Amino acid sequence: MYALSKLNITLDDKSILKKFIGPPLAKSFMKYFDFTEDRAKEAVAYCQEYMREKGVYEAPLYDGIKEVLETLFHKRKRVFIATSKPEEFANQIIKHLHIEDFFEGIVGANLDGTQTDKAEVIKLLLEKYAITEKSKVVMVGDREHDILGAISNNIDSVGVLYGYGERAELVLAGATHIIERPAELPDIIKMREKFAGEL
Repeated sequence: MYALSKLNITLDDKSILKKFIGPPLAKSFMKYFDFTEDRAKEAVAYCQEYMREKGVYEAPLYDGIKEVLETLFHKRKRVFIATSKPEEFANQIIKHLHIEDFFEGIVGANLDGTQTDKAEVIKLLLEKYAITEKSKVVMVGDREHDILGAISNNIDSVGVLYGYGERAELVLAGATHIIERPAELPDIIKMREKFAGEL
């Protein structure tokens, strides 16, 4: 909304903005507002301006997420963030929320708009942290881009319904598992480990 106002665009129906959560912003501006690439970059710059000043301090944690992170941490699971959003902002957000100690690392987009494709981000994360046993990796996300990015890298995925995606989107994308609440995640991971051990 901040970026659109800066570009003198008024929006009567704000429901379209829900579709912006997840995919790279520039692509969404071009898709839903028919922006040129240059205008989309300008809009993204305004978004980053807002994020830098206010946005990184406005993101709340989903209920139950911290408890799940604590559980995974105590079970010595390696947890990372793979995001299409700027890595700089992701780092600021988790520090503001006091959950940075639960993550071993983050790989995200660059501020110049490059490295936003989720499949590319996941691939870079796997390479950066020398993760080669893909059968032990699972991507957790709420949008189709997370699921498709996982498939592209030959890893399993967990589609979550407590985010912004819908069940139909996650099923169509090919999610390996779908959960409704964060508390279900440790059980999914435990189940996968048991299954892998029996093979």
